[in-house]
Amino acid sequence: MTNVNVTLGADALSLSWPDGGTADYPYIWLRDNCPSGLHPDTQERMADLTQMPEAPWWPRQSSPDRI
Repeated sequence: MTNVNVTLGADALSLSWPDGGTADYPYIWLRDNCPSGLHPDTQERMADLTQMPEAPWWPRQSSPDRI
């Protein structure tokens, strides 16, 4: 298992690996690609991202996690 630092930023979730690699995932992208948002039979998106609030509230904290 690899130790990954997870940071919840204002607009994106950021991952940092011990080797110096990083990745940023915008919250809107995570929401759009979440499998729980797909209809179980048709696999169509059930939520309309254009109807989401412009600035949704996201918790802002940092903590090391194991992924």
